[in-house]
Amino acid sequence: MNRTLLSILKILSKENKIIGSKEISKKLKMHGINLSERTVRYHLKILDERGLTKVFGKEGRKITEKGRKELETASTVEKVGFIINKIESLSYLSDFDINSLKGRLILNITYIHESKIKKAFKVMENVFNSPYVMGHKVLILEKDTENILVPKDHICIGTICSVTLNAILLKAGIPIISKFGGVLEVRDGQPYKFGALISYDGTSLDPLEIFMRGKMTDVIGAIKNGFGRILASFREIPCVP
Repeated sequence: MNRTLLSILKILSKENKIIGSKEISKKLKMHGINLSERTVRYHLKILDERGLTKVFGKEGRKITEKGRKELETASTVEKVGFIINKIESLSYLSDFDINSLKGRLILNITYIHESKIKKAFKVMENVFNSPYVMGHKVLILEKDTENILVPKDHICIGTICSVTLNAILLKAGIPIISKFGGVLEVRDGQPYKFGALISYDGTSLDPLEIFMRGKMTDVIGAIKNGFGRILASFREIPCVP
C-alpha cells in the first residue's frame, strides 16, 4: 500500500455515501496529493481488484469492510516516522527569507466552528500578546481555496508553525534535527524543564497533538501567572568547539 492508495482509502472511510473520482481528486489535495480524475480512477481500479473498494457504476465507490481493516493496519505502520519525515519535507519546501521577510511559510491549520470564532479570537489575543508565539501574522479563510478545503460552517485559521525555524536555519546553512515534541514547564515566566517528551521518529502520531488531547498543557497559566505548561519542540544543531 503506497501513500496515494492509503489516502484514497482514508477519504472513502470518512464518507457515508458513494463518491466519485472528481470529489476524491479534490479531497486528495488536503493530503498534499495532486492527481487528475483519470489518475484517481486508475488507483481506484487497483483498490477494486484487491477488494478494498466497491464500485457503484458511474456514481463512484465505497470502502469495503476489508478496506477498513487494511486501512487500520497499514496506517499505523505507515505513520511510524511519518511526523519527522513531514517536518523535514516542509523545512526544505519553505523558502522564507528572514531578511526580506518574503517567501513561503509553514502554517498550522485549524478549523473552528463559526459559533465559537469570537471566543477563539479572544483566547488567541492573550497568546499573541505573550512571548510564546512564533509570529503575529494570521491567515483567515471562510471558503475553499485551491489547496485548502474549509468545512461547512467553519472558519480556517492559519498560524505560523515552529517548523519554520528549521527552514530558516537550513536556509542559513545550519543543519538542524527535530528530536522530540514535549511539554515544557514554565516557572516565573522562564522555561524550567521538560515534563514529558515523545520522539518524532518513533511515533505514529504527532506528539504535540497527543499532549493537547491529553489536556497536559496550561498555556493561560503560563501567560497570566508565569507558571504553567506549554508545548515545545526539542532540536539539535551541531556544536563545533
